[in-house]
Amino acid sequence: MYFDTHLPELGGTVGEALLKVHREYLTALEPFLGNERLHGLAHITGGGIFDNVQRVLPEGCRAVVEKASWDPLPIFKTLVRLGNLSDEEAYRVFNMGIGMVLAVDPDAADDLLRGLNESSAGARVIGEIRPGDRGVELV
Repeated sequence: MYFDTHLPELGGTVGEALLKVHREYLTALEPFLGNERLHGLAHITGGGIFDNVQRVLPEGCRAVVEKASWDPLPIFKTLVRLGNLSDEEAYRVFNMGIGMVLAVDPDAADDLLRGLNESSAGARVIGEIRPGDRGVELV
């Protein structure tokens, strides 16, 4: 397969899909920075959801991420399929369509979601923080 290969599920070529510009988060997040109910931010880059979310967790806290809470972007589905990747490997390497994770006070989640979605950030709840060994669990 080459970068100029057209794949219908990507709506273009492999190269075009891989070179799409990622979302800019600062504009949407800036009004919430400094909010005491926002406890952490994890930009999901290399290291995927496992490594990046774990970095913002204190000892004794575990993030439980619900894979069914979003539909991975077509490029990630294609990479998983063509690369014959396990879910664990895919979520360890790629962001799977989740570019930023916010850890917020549960009582503030609705307000923050509303504010972020008003800015067209496309925010949603994808899991929760629970007591446990520091780490990330995909369910």
